[in-house]
Amino acid sequence: GTRRLATRAAVAVRGELSLETWAAWRAGGWSLTQESFASTTPLAAYWGTLCHQPLLADDFFGRQAIYAKIMSEERLAALFTRSDGLLLHGVPTAHFFWGYAVQLDWQWRTGRLGCEADGSNISPSSWWGKMNYTLCALPYVAAADAGVLELTTEFMASGGGTEAARPELAEARSLWAELWRGLLMRAASVAGSLTDRERDALQLQVWRA
Repeated sequence: GTRRLATRAAVAVRGELSLETWAAWRAGGWSLTQESFASTTPLAAYWGTLCHQPLLADDFFGRQAIYAKIMSEERLAALFTRSDGLLLHGVPTAHFFWGYAVQLDWQWRTGRLGCEADGSNISPSSWWGKMNYTLCALPYVAAADAGVLELTTEFMASGGGTEAARPELAEARSLWAELWRGLLMRAASVAGSLTDRERDALQLQVWRA
């Protein structure tokens, strides 16, 4: 299936780009271009396949697919679309989650997620994996709470939402849901992308969550 194909691809992707200079490809919203994405970011090796990847919380490619899903949400896309209208595989280039996707890739590529050499399953004992859950799967669940999207069947069937139901994550989940509701209201009331001041305010909300 799709997951097995992604797993087999993991070895090749890591091998091809393991010597990539991190500073040369850091994706950062306004500086992200079609050329720089294709030629200097490790994400380009697999990002175009994420639309076929199951959204799974315990898998590296599954979590990247979650980021892609959230960032491509149609009702919010205009808020993060630059004046040039550039989209990368349907994703607006000014979304703050690009930075999180880059961080997750670095964690995987450097072995911090505890994946086997020939796989993409995130180890349940990986501290980095646990922390990234709160920056990926938890915001995804909160987006569903806010009515931004619906959780996929495979995500729920694989137990992806179980961790998000823990009492100690309730406040963070609520803050993420509040953030998504605010963005929905902004998108419905004012056309166009976020202003610099709005992006700064949004970043503070992200840090709080």
